[in-house]
Amino acid sequence: MRPVGVNTWVWTSPLTDTNLPDLLRHVAALGFDAVELPLENVGDISPGPTRTVLDETGLTPYVVGAMAPGRDLVATTPATVAATHDYLRACIDLAAEIGAASVCGPFYAQTGRVWRMTPDERTAAYREWRDNLAPVVEHAADRGVQVGIEPLNRYETSLVNTVDQALDALDPLLGPSLGLALDTYHLNIEERSSADAVPPRRRAPGARPGLRQRPRRPRRRPDRLAGAPGRPRRGRLRRRRQHRELHPRQRGDRRGGVDLAPARSHARRPGPRRAGVPAHPEPAHDPDHPDHPDHPDHRARRRRAMTEPIRVAVIGYSFMGKAHSNAWRNVGAFFPDAPSVEQAVLVGRDVAAVKTAAHQYGWAEAATDWVEVVRRDDIDLVDVCTPGNSHCEIALAALEAGKHVLVEKPLANSVGEAERLVAAADRARAAGVRSAVGFNYRRVPAIALARELIADGVIGTVRQVRGAYLQDWLADASAPMTWRLRKESAGSGVLGDLGSHVVDLVQHLLGEPVVSAQGRLRTFVPTRPGPDGPEEVTVDDAAWATLETASGAVASVEVSRMATGRKNGLTLEVYGDRGALAFDLERLNELHVQDRPDGRATGLQRVVVTEPDHPSIGAWWPPGHVLGWDHTFTIQAADLLGAIAAGTDPTPTFADGLAVQQALTAIEASSDRDGARVAVRPEEH
Repeated sequence: MRPVGVNTWVWTSPLTDTNLPDLLRHVAALGFDAVELPLENVGDISPGPTRTVLDETGLTPYVVGAMAPGRDLVATTPATVAATHDYLRACIDLAAEIGAASVCGPFYAQTGRVWRMTPDERTAAYREWRDNLAPVVEHAADRGVQVGIEPLNRYETSLVNTVDQALDALDPLLGPSLGLALDTYHLNIEERSSADAVPPRRRAPGARPGLRQRPRRPRRRPDRLAGAPGRPRRGRLRRRRQHRELHPRQRGDRRGGVDLAPARSHARRPGPRRAGVPAHPEPAHDPDHPDHPDHPDHRARRRRAMTEPIRVAVIGYSFMGKAHSNAWRNVGAFFPDAPSVEQAVLVGRDVAAVKTAAHQYGWAEAATDWVEVVRRDDIDLVDVCTPGNSHCEIALAALEAGKHVLVEKPLANSVGEAERLVAAADRARAAGVRSAVGFNYRRVPAIALARELIADGVIGTVRQVRGAYLQDWLADASAPMTWRLRKESAGSGVLGDLGSHVVDLVQHLLGEPVVSAQGRLRTFVPTRPGPDGPEEVTVDDAAWATLETASGAVASVEVSRMATGRKNGLTLEVYGDRGALAFDLERLNELHVQDRPDGRATGLQRVVVTEPDHPSIGAWWPPGHVLGWDHTFTIQAADLLGAIAAGTDPTPTFADGLAVQQALTAIEASSDRDGARVAVRPEEH
């Protein structure tokens, strides 16, 4: 039977002669066979007393090191390398004197030090690492101790993240005195399969690269982030359960698993649920329907989704392509319960540019022919991040080829194109193919919380909404022409670019469609410098609209790319008869709430939306550690993957995208009619 051990970082840091005896007796009393002893500072642990306690308890010791600030073997000064050598030799000497077979740790760079490297720079860094590690390995051989190198995940180091990287870098040194220490916490982030991470054929003769550590608890950091000496240690504090810093999986387990549903019901106080906002998508009720949970096809699709990686192709590598690539690269690290993803191919028109982007964003290959990529059997999901005039053609082809599809907003350039896509999505759904539109602001946790509060009746009946999305990147009249200013490629100007977000959020937050619109569009700069001289701008620079929803709520909308001084200012205010909500994207971790209509403490109160029970927060950081704009795309990817695995429809659906397009078209029509009220054509799909 393999011995089972534990690391003392679970309880305390640093481990010293003072706290070591009682702690080791406690470890033995719990029934463990082995113990990992972290030597954080030279001199913290004396060999003699430690050996005495180990003999008394019968525990098998292993020594682990901590690459704290000032300890580096790569891209640093000779003095730092020498100091690191001294520290690692002290770890080895301790191991030899207490009878420990190995010393393990990320012995290459300071933990938490990350930087970008080209392939050539990485090769040079590995060479430097081997040269600087060799004296340590020689010392270990002299003392009869094995050094185990631990790969870390990409958020803790840039140098060695995977087993393959470690084996390739260390190949000339691997042997009886040097192997790998595999920590399943990091393997589960970086490796497609922890069990297959080290094929036997890759192991050097006599080496033992499979020194497996019990996953350490991240709340104990080996890099001196646990607090200053003499201060209370986090492991000894009796903190309220909801405020402990737990690993995302631990937080997910505490809450019953990672919730990938687009909206959940958290009753805040008694109040009527707003009609049209379900807490969960309703499953098919017909047992013979392929989407019913008991249908064999549904179960088979779910098994495949959870056991085989979903191979993704992103079409487009510029601004949105970069944002979506970042999401696909990181989704598995933060949403481990979602199906695994393989970044298969990035597609673009410029051969050199797309190859560079594919390498930078982590894609396996680059391509220039999206038609060929969509038809490939090894592609499961197509993510469309191109200008609007190609959305319909690419998405239709992908759906017809049986691929799941994500289309960046807006869904299409016209209502007619959007209707074709909705019809195609309906046909594909019968075969288990899923589709969604990329309205990423739905995934801002504060927005998701606002929707829940409105649905739970916290602010009562909504009367009015104010929404504005203001940018200034076109405020300079000399700014050059771009595809976003040509109607044939963009479909519309700021109305489709930014207005689509605001219209979607109005309908999403209230859970009901826009039924009429009055609008005005304005182009402030009629021509822009083009590649062949001045070129006419054929879309709008700014737009204003008044919308009415099915329940009679009124929303005022303002969008502009000419608002000097505003970089990405999306603001929303929702007023009900019992309270109000306010949100500002430039402070996206905050939601301002008033949930009582009278009293001395009336007024909007700031809520920092970073608690574990807030929407989507459980997958990320401890309370108070804020998220950013890029996180919304990762949450979006996780929701889509979760829906694919569950065999349910992700949101926003293509039908939601069509509803937005219909409202935008009504605003344009109203502007053409001098601001007259125009009905939004309702469609049932």
